[in-house]
Amino acid sequence: MEKVINGKLNPELGLKIRCSLDLRGTAITELPEGLKVGGDLDLEGTAITELPEGLKIGGYLDLEGAAITALPEDLEVGRYLDLKDTAITELPEDLEVGRYLYLGGTDITNYPVVYNCGDDSRAIYLDLKDKELIRIGCFIGTKDEAISRISEKYSGTAKEDYINKVIECFNMYKGMIK
Repeated sequence: MEKVINGKLNPELGLKIRCSLDLRGTAITELPEGLKVGGDLDLEGTAITELPEGLKIGGYLDLEGAAITALPEDLEVGRYLDLKDTAITELPEDLEVGRYLYLGGTDITNYPVVYNCGDDSRAIYLDLKDKELIRIGCFIGTKDEAISRISEKYSGTAKEDYINKVIECFNMYKGMIK
């Protein structure tokens, strides 16, 4: 049975993949509706321009350098979403990312994001569903909780810079809703 037919995954393969699916660098152009991947989905460098509705990824979704221009409204990613060097300019309101969101090399315009903070250069961004919560890597909490955690782990200018980026993220959002 052929796995790819005319640039599309063969729908006869089924719509649920229990582990990971690595399509990086392939000629794939489309995924089937309702696809569920229990592990990771790697689409780095593919010609895919859009993701199907109902896509659920248990692990990471790597879209680095893919031709994608938008994300579906109901996308769920369990661990890590890498949008580096994509043409995506907006994040859907109901996007769910369990741990990390990487937006380097994008022109996201609808959401305040501050990049490259801390030991692991983690993205800092407000929670998509509750703008009173901030996400830093796998941490989710209020501004005060984030500042407290940063103060425990960092010192000197690293601490000050990190805290200023958290405050900047909240201030950017406030400026967007005026």
